[in-house]
Amino acid sequence: MTSKARKDGFPVFAYSSLDDQAPILSSLIFRTKPGHRATLSLKSAFNISGHNDARFILQIKPGDLEPGQNSWTQAGISPPQERLDKLQRQGNPNIRTLCITLAQPCSAWYSASMTTTPLRGMHPAFDKLASLATASKLYLLFDMNWLGGNEKKEIFEEFIGHPHRFTACPVEEYYVKEYKHLDLALYDAPAYRDSTTDEEDPTPPYSGATVKRVRRSVSFDSKVFDID
Repeated sequence: MTSKARKDGFPVFAYSSLDDQAPILSSLIFRTKPGHRATLSLKSAFNISGHNDARFILQIKPGDLEPGQNSWTQAGISPPQERLDKLQRQGNPNIRTLCITLAQPCSAWYSASMTTTPLRGMHPAFDKLASLATASKLYLLFDMNWLGGNEKKEIFEEFIGHPHRFTACPVEEYYVKEYKHLDLALYDAPAYRDSTTDEEDPTPPYSGATVKRVRRSVSFDSKVFDID
């Protein structure tokens, strides 16, 4: 039986270490199957003139994660309360920031209905997509309560802390009918390991501990990056 934390995922702010000034409000889907199979998918929808169905997915498989280099950390951004409210589930929110380190670029997909390949420089939304798809570090700000009960949280934390224990769910079967695979070579993906590691603020190995980061005021005014 396949398990997902909500059918269509739950809301997160996603940003890379290269571009944290305008985080993308996205949907995070954690899909699991028996036999220690799991995959993270980050789904974003953009309001782009001429593209009524501009949806993008970053598919993060266990082999994409760098073991021992993923951690919970304090947010380096300070969303205004009205934006933060979009992340919260009912009850007492447990807002945390997850920093994940990618050993290799993750797979990227875009809506099959789009007639234009989302290239860097063609639209600000495509630039945002490129910054996420080619980053070696991603930051995800979300309410942990969306993960549900303790069992799901334990599986999620094991996936983040010990990805080598998992194999990937074959999520491509869900995407091929509605999405096209995005060739990350178009974003110069082989050079994605440039200066994405913040040497002044290194992320500790996964331990559940938090580290302080310099908090910054960030603009969240644009609606271009809202999800459906």
